[in-house]
Amino acid sequence: YNEHIDITDLNNGKVELMRLSDHSIIPVSVIGIADKLTINPLNSLGTVLDSFRVIVKNISDTIHNVKSIPDTSFFRLDLTPLITYNGSNVATVHVVTPFMDENGSGKMELHFKLRENTGKISKVYFNVSGSALFNTDYEISYDTVIQKKCANIACNSFIYTPVYNQFMGSPGFIYIDSNKTEAILYFDPIGDKEFEPDETIRVNLTTGGDYKLVDSVIAIATIKNDELAPPFIISDGPLSFCEGDSVTLSVLTQKYRYATSVKGFSSQYSNDSWAAIRALGAPDIFPIYADDGRSWASLQPDANREYLELGFDDASPINYIDIYETYKPGAVDTVYVKNPGTGMFEIVYTATASPKPDVARKLRVIFPVTGFPVSEIRLALNSPAVPDWNEIDGIINLTLTALGNGCLAKATKKVFVNGVSTWLGITNDWNANSNWSNGVQPLACTKVTIPNGLPLLPTISGNDNTCFSLKLEPGATINVAPGAVLIITGKN
Repeated sequence: YNEHIDITDLNNGKVELMRLSDHSIIPVSVIGIADKLTINPLNSLGTVLDSFRVIVKNISDTIHNVKSIPDTSFFRLDLTPLITYNGSNVATVHVVTPFMDENGSGKMELHFKLRENTGKISKVYFNVSGSALFNTDYEISYDTVIQKKCANIACNSFIYTPVYNQFMGSPGFIYIDSNKTEAILYFDPIGDKEFEPDETIRVNLTTGGDYKLVDSVIAIATIKNDELAPPFIISDGPLSFCEGDSVTLSVLTQKYRYATSVKGFSSQYSNDSWAAIRALGAPDIFPIYADDGRSWASLQPDANREYLELGFDDASPINYIDIYETYKPGAVDTVYVKNPGTGMFEIVYTATASPKPDVARKLRVIFPVTGFPVSEIRLALNSPAVPDWNEIDGIINLTLTALGNGCLAKATKKVFVNGVSTWLGITNDWNANSNWSNGVQPLACTKVTIPNGLPLLPTISGNDNTCFSLKLEPGATINVAPGAVLIITGKN
């Protein structure tokens, strides 16, 4: 640091050491000496290749100026010998088959290349991330690398493992043979019968070998879901309607879509780590809870309200949105979808922002199917209400498609009739199924009783509220919002 550190105030700062292979936090002790910090791991860092991240926050100098913007650095532990090559080689990586069906045939090829042949076996280092899991969603294979080492007349063959031997979705390396400039890693999807979002394998080259990185340092392969979606249930609980009424039942399918573009944002921590583009595509971190640069975070942790606007291809009407909050969840208080007819954002979700447990959270926002195709979604965050950075790993929206014209069902006396129901007062919403003793909001044939003494009494809003009869016990009340209507029908 440029100033001497206040060593008496180190406990108010934050120093975090994370192992990137499994996102585990390693305990440390911190010592300040003059203008330097010494960070000592209290546990072993291991004996194999791995990468680590250090974040230092809120360190103050001797006159109590606090550095609020964190310092982030990375380092690699590699106890294997390096091959020395003093040239200016360039390493690149690209995927030949970027998409493959989960249950399809064939393999995806990932090509690691060096611009020049070094004449020696070379190592190329990389990190692996993405939503696909090794040995669960895909397997790997590769060609064996052989080096012949001759002494006098005898000549022996030595077989080198081309890839870091566990490859558990974390740092690794691959060998390129001495007489080649390329090595190929094959990804073979593992099929199943489960409907799920598309899964990604993201490989980015890192430094550490005798080469430099210029461009083509990231390759992304996508395993496409090829199972039919299960039926999507619009509402849970018993199906209930009055005798003589008719309803139409339809079976729907669902289609997941990930964000493909950034339309706007209030701020971002940097142009790379914690940038807005980190919210694109399938989640990279979830379900892991971590302060991780593969998610979006604002420039400052608690300075202002923040927003993020993302674009989606293949615009369609949608019914729900999944928001992956992977660090300090709870700040999202409003979600909007853009109406292409008006060019305006419309609110589909509101809540009061508040801190949630320190675990990764999937916030599911459910709302009636939009009457227009959605290609833009906006998140609004009350960042000051949830201390520290509030990080978003990704967003999914769901398209609903009818499989047929539906079937007509008509109630008879043998069909359940929604007869008697008592107010429970879980919330104050008349239309919430959970507030009624029979599990369904009142219909035209429901005899309703409102008891006294409950902390939450019903509030009626909108103009489509109905019941057969309404009984208020002594002291009980109902609240009717301005313009709202309750029709008491007397219909059997």
